[in-house]
Amino acid sequence: MQDTLNLALDLAEALHYSGAPAWRVERAVNTLGQRLGTPLICFSVPTGIQISDGHRVGLRRSNGADIDLAAQHDLERAIHSVDPSSALRTCLAQLQGRRPLSALSTIFGYTAVSAGGAVLLGGGATTALAGTLGGLVTGIAVTLSQGKAPGLASVIPLVCSFLAALLATGVGQLLPLDTPLAIIAAIIILLPGLTLTIGVGEVAAGHLSAGAARLTGALVHFLLLGLGIAAGSGMLPESPTGIEPSAILSPTAAMLVVAAGLVVLFRARVHQIPWMLLGVA
Repeated sequence: MQDTLNLALDLAEALHYSGAPAWRVERAVNTLGQRLGTPLICFSVPTGIQISDGHRVGLRRSNGADIDLAAQHDLERAIHSVDPSSALRTCLAQLQGRRPLSALSTIFGYTAVSAGGAVLLGGGATTALAGTLGGLVTGIAVTLSQGKAPGLASVIPLVCSFLAALLATGVGQLLPLDTPLAIIAAIIILLPGLTLTIGVGEVAAGHLSAGAARLTGALVHFLLLGLGIAAGSGMLPESPTGIEPSAILSPTAAMLVVAAGLVVLFRARVHQIPWMLLGVA
């Protein structure tokens, strides 16, 4: 029974680190308990996990990580396999031995999402250029912060939005562009839209603690982005107006570029790509 509890804690922690919402973590743990014949009760919040098997209670501290669709898919398959205990242990061992996303892949993902996002938001050629450069800088900043002190990661939204606003305003001194749109395109991957969606879904599903905590985190994230944009935009005078060239990419091509960036960043499997394309559309 103790092995089942530890296995359930490992499962919940792995799902947490792959960006799964609270309801999905709790459902997976409950399903595992049913498959193994040990009723499990799971309580998941964005900062921790608590699981009970009726005799013991296990606690894990977990702050989550980036979205990893491949990990979520593999863990779900392991739970529903013929031998869930063995399959899940194998899956967890493979996830622990898997290398993190490379710096080059991270930078490509951020740059691609910003480049395509600028076009999809209605920007012209110079706006897309400024947005792409901002996305490149954002990807580099995020890559450099990985593995550093936890406090540094918490201020990354502030740093990235400041650099993106400063860069877009600087490019606007030389070329006509939509400065606010270029800034948004540069940091669009940092906007906590998915966090808001998951938080609202958790509240709607009755997971009030998890949903409220996630929504509060999203509001703080928005505040940091806003402060960074305000500081970066105020460093240089207002950009001159002019006629901006039309975008080089078509909306369809831009959608494919955004989807390519998200596929890399979210580690999506092949069968998940059509759903990501639909989401971008």
